Amino acid sequence: MIRGTFVLFRPQNILEKPMEPPILTRIRITDMPEIGAHDLGQCVLVTRDLGKTVRSALEKHLARSHGGLCLDFSGVVVIDFGCAEEIVCKLVSKVIADVPGKYIVLEHLEVGPKENIREVMEGQRLSVLYRTPEGGWECLGLMQKSWIPVFERVVANGYGDAGTIAGQLAIPVTRVTPSLRRLSVVRLLWQQEPPTSGLQPLYELVGGKDGKHIRDLA
Repeated sequence: MIRGTFVLFRPQNILEKPMEPPILTRIRITDMPEIGAHDLGQCVLVTRDLGKTVRSALEKHLARSHGGLCLDFSGVVVIDFGCAEEIVCKLVSKVIADVPGKYIVLEHLEVGPKENIREVMEGQRLSVLYRTPEGGWECLGLMQKSWIPVFERVVANGYGDAGTIAGQLAIPVTRVTPSLRRLSVVRLLWQQEPPTSGLQPLYELVGGKDGKHIRDLA
């Protein structure tokens, strides 16, 4: 009889779901008392002063959250560039610089507010995820050309590692890995930490496919 210890080795490109993704708290902007009185479905966000006040309140929600915030812009029909920069750009910038392990995503944007936010994010070379009305995801702001096919595969799959995505795109892993890392740095993806021994790091879409990692404010 042969006695000994057997060790199971798994291939590096196997897909293994992360166990504890960041859970985002949904904050409906029009429900915030800092906004003041407004007609239902006709909220207008203008001026930097208002943006600063809203961002200050959001930072408190961010500190209490498990994994970050989903900003729900339902009912917001106008947001000017200054207010968009104060609320979205500066909140995303703060998270990247000072708040590890937390994320910001957006949802329910009308066309005008969406394009204004996109423009100020591009101007500041920042990125933020937007959940579309169809339940998919797109990036508002900076998206380098080399990131696009990798980002699109993660959006389609919900998650993935460099080996799997490289196989799907028929390109070398060495072209995929830097894009995944950068998408994680700008907080469009989150990386399972620490990666399971012997496996490649696994990256998942912030908020989860179909928004499954977003919860309403209790």
